[in-house]
Amino acid sequence: MNSTPATLKLLIPADLDAVMDIETIAHSHPWKRQNMDDSLAGHHRCVGAFVGEELRGFYVASAAGGDAELLDIAVHPMHRGQGLAVQLMDDLMGWAEKKAETLFLEVRVSNSRAIALYQAYEFIEVGERPNYYPTVNGKEHALIMARYLR
Repeated sequence: MNSTPATLKLLIPADLDAVMDIETIAHSHPWKRQNMDDSLAGHHRCVGAFVGEELRGFYVASAAGGDAELLDIAVHPMHRGQGLAVQLMDDLMGWAEKKAETLFLEVRVSNSRAIALYQAYEFIEVGERPNYYPTVNGKEHALIMARYLR
């Protein structure tokens, strides 16, 4: 794995185009632009991984009532395998440990690479949402995973 040192910064509304460029190429069914705009406007924690001025990855998370949730994480496909997801996850974990007792996420059952990453961070499967994610030919189940922080 090539390690690319990234600078992590909170994202702002001016980063919307760069975030949506990654979101659109990284996910088969990306978030709507308005939803991402709302998140960047301060409704969620949005952190970007920058190399120089170039955004290469990001995550979106929320916290309330003792729980935190990873809502979205993406690394541009051209920059995967360079340690950016690990840097983003390390930042997420540090933030969540200060905000919550449990960190949740949902992941496509077919996304073995992401599941392996989450398992490396001691996430465990706690449930499943049938037919949660859209696919080209229908729907796919989501695994619900949790990491207990305290």
